[in-house]
Amino acid sequence: MKVQIFSTLHIMDMKEWIKAARLHAKLTQEKLGEQMGLTKGNIWAWEKGNHEASLDQLNRIAAITGFDEPLPGTAAGQPIIKSSRTNWPFPKIDESKVYAVKGDDAIALERAFIVAAGNVGLDIKKS
Repeated sequence: MKVQIFSTLHIMDMKEWIKAARLHAKLTQEKLGEQMGLTKGNIWAWEKGNHEASLDQLNRIAAITGFDEPLPGTAAGQPIIKSSRTNWPFPKIDESKVYAVKGDDAIALERAFIVAAGNVGLDIKKS
């Protein structure tokens, strides 16, 4: 008979959660960084506890890795995280796909947004 000893379980802190999520997806720090548009150093700093990821960054890690363990400080069974973004204005566009675009594709998409907005008379560029 196998017995689980619950006294050995502990709640993960943020740095442990990030590393566990990354390992769950079998990603290196470099690969996770690439998918998030960040450097390996950013991921390393989070996993060492030198910096903390934002709520949006944690949400993206969960989406990229498919890791479904509750975040530190949340009750078991609650959704992992709620995005701080509300009222996505484009019902025909998948928000998660837009935020997943990286590198040269992100630059091309940004240019396309600017051109398309200009075609309908909108200036969406930052000042």
